[in-house]
Amino acid sequence: MKISSTSQAKIKSMLLVGLLAIILSGTTFAVEKNGKSRPKSGPALWPSEPPKNIPFEQSKELVGILFTGKHSDYRLADTWYPSWASDDNLYSPWTDGKTDGISSSSGGPNATTGQAIMIGNDPLNLKIKALGLSKGNPHPYQGRYPCGSLVYNGIWYYGTYCLGPAGSVEHNGMRWNWPVLGPIPGFRISKDFGKTWIDSPHTPAKPLFPEPAEFMGPVKIGSPKFVDFGKNMQHSPDGKAYLVGYGALEDDPMPRYANLSWISGDQVYLTRVMPSIENINDESKYEYFAGYSNNSKPIWSYDFEDIKPLLEWNNNMGCVTITYNAPLKKYLMCVTDGWPTVAKMNSYILESDKITGPWKLVTYMKEFGEQGYFLNFPSKFISEDGHTLWLCYSGNFSQGWNNIRFKAKPPGSRYGLVLQEIKLLDSTMYKKYIKQKELPTPKRIPHLQVIPVPYNQASFQRDGVEITRYHFGSGLYRPFLFPVTGPSGHLLTRMGHPHDPESHSHHNSVWISHHDVNGTNFWSDGGGGKIRHKRIIKFEDTDEYSSIITENEWVTDGNKTLLLETRQVTVLLLDESEWLLIIDMELKPKDSAVTLGKTPFGMIGVRMAKTIGVNDGGGRIRNSEGAVNEKEVFWKQARWVDYSGAVTNEKLEGVTLFDHPDNPNFPTYFHVRNDGWMGASLTFDGPKIIPPNKPLHLRYGLYIHSDMKSIDAIEAQWKQFTKIDFK
Repeated sequence: MKISSTSQAKIKSMLLVGLLAIILSGTTFAVEKNGKSRPKSGPALWPSEPPKNIPFEQSKELVGILFTGKHSDYRLADTWYPSWASDDNLYSPWTDGKTDGISSSSGGPNATTGQAIMIGNDPLNLKIKALGLSKGNPHPYQGRYPCGSLVYNGIWYYGTYCLGPAGSVEHNGMRWNWPVLGPIPGFRISKDFGKTWIDSPHTPAKPLFPEPAEFMGPVKIGSPKFVDFGKNMQHSPDGKAYLVGYGALEDDPMPRYANLSWISGDQVYLTRVMPSIENINDESKYEYFAGYSNNSKPIWSYDFEDIKPLLEWNNNMGCVTITYNAPLKKYLMCVTDGWPTVAKMNSYILESDKITGPWKLVTYMKEFGEQGYFLNFPSKFISEDGHTLWLCYSGNFSQGWNNIRFKAKPPGSRYGLVLQEIKLLDSTMYKKYIKQKELPTPKRIPHLQVIPVPYNQASFQRDGVEITRYHFGSGLYRPFLFPVTGPSGHLLTRMGHPHDPESHSHHNSVWISHHDVNGTNFWSDGGGGKIRHKRIIKFEDTDEYSSIITENEWVTDGNKTLLLETRQVTVLLLDESEWLLIIDMELKPKDSAVTLGKTPFGMIGVRMAKTIGVNDGGGRIRNSEGAVNEKEVFWKQARWVDYSGAVTNEKLEGVTLFDHPDNPNFPTYFHVRNDGWMGASLTFDGPKIIPPNKPLHLRYGLYIHSDMKSIDAIEAQWKQFTKIDFK
């Protein structure tokens, strides 16, 4: 079909916009998705597994938490702390991602934080609208993130806190995230529900509270959050706003690296203030919890030096929030111990009749999320009896860091805004559920599956929708993958050359082959060699990836087997409906050594969809070295090559072909053409001999993505690809 001049103009405009985005930003974020929930996964009682040294006694009134299986599926940014305002809407900070088409990132000198309105009464169908961004330089720290946020009597008080020394720090052979928690530079103020703002008079160098004693030293009121007292703070016991934060001592008796980080600490601290524009940034107006009197009454002091921990559990505390549950007349505290900052995290829920305690354990949720953080209970969604609530949190931000992969536990856990319906169980409810639980319940279906289908094919499906299919029938010259669909559901590859289908019939979408194996041509159809499927070893499905492992034989037309191949084809889900295709191969000679001859053809080829090709669709080729299109990319070495273009008149999508550092001759030469194909040339600069006793191991990746990604964004995905380990 010929593309109209109007459509061509649209596509050119889209490409220009994509290139502009590349220049302006190297960060990619999740796309928002409002108002649809995943299917219920069934109720599940989270087992409470507290460590033996836990200092909190078990509550006798609230003894557990049941996850009902109902959860949201919003695709938004991170860091949500909703405040219920007098106009019945929720207002929340957010950052590190995209909300309503606006992107925010809280690291570096140009750090921003976002604000949003959450309209509606159904947690699964909220209308979430971004209200803009505010800049805040974190200097002398490196990060500035949202914390305490309160809308009271039409005034929005929005706090930020500092982090350092960087969002990614290498220490003891491990990658850490923001290992130092810094001070709070006060609150910015809005009198019009977030449309305009008055900056805080404080700075990271001169914060609101008189801490830390030294730069990068410990604080006590770290990342403070306003206690959620309900709509317009209606249940505050004294009309004051309370802030709960976490911290550590200068002379820590149990020191460790990253002890007081963005998500870990030793104590919980409490302060309060009468909320007003005049008071909120005036430290002299704050009272600090200063312990208990001889008759166990709470002491409050205006002197920061008198501050005492509300709670203490060294090396087991961290990010903290408190919500007042009015129907139950209980305070609920959520604490996350997220040390060592990028691993699985533990969270626990405490309850108390009074904000100053004593606090008792409801449940200890080991490895919640499995990397859940920023837990809070929005008071707007507490039921009339107080037992049904919605837990707000984020999760699993560091997938792949330190070769750690996280599962969605409970189902629905993911990066960005998550809302999970839970039930607080008293002893009667708990016993009733335990009896019901004795009945069999179906196992959860993974979001990603590889499903055998007729005619020797395997379909990779995400929530029942195919994203690619592996073909391995006996009548084929070689196994291949087709279709390969992008995030929008459109085809990104095709079968054969669009203008020369006969002589390029071997262009099978995504395929593995080589032009010269001991002199036999396995590349072309009818060239003398076939890669023949022998058997399926294994299918595997998880929430994060699915794979098929097969055995193949590389056979000449004289029926001589040259190579035995074990191949694993894996699909791994990413954010924004993007995904990663990974092909692992082990090639072992059947008998004597095998030589892969010098050639630009092999080991992997990709035939792009016609609309994505440079010549036919106006697409664009780029590589890791910054080269553009065939003239600059052809037969050049690179870590990766990206081919992106139009899939509709409104959408750009693409495929990035990754080479792996463990492959021979890395970085490889790439054979790439403007007519819509690309391949990684393993033996471009010379032959490769495979001895009988030393198999050749290869890994290639294809990053299936939306838009025309920036060089930095693709490079970040390539780095994650190099760290993946399926063992």
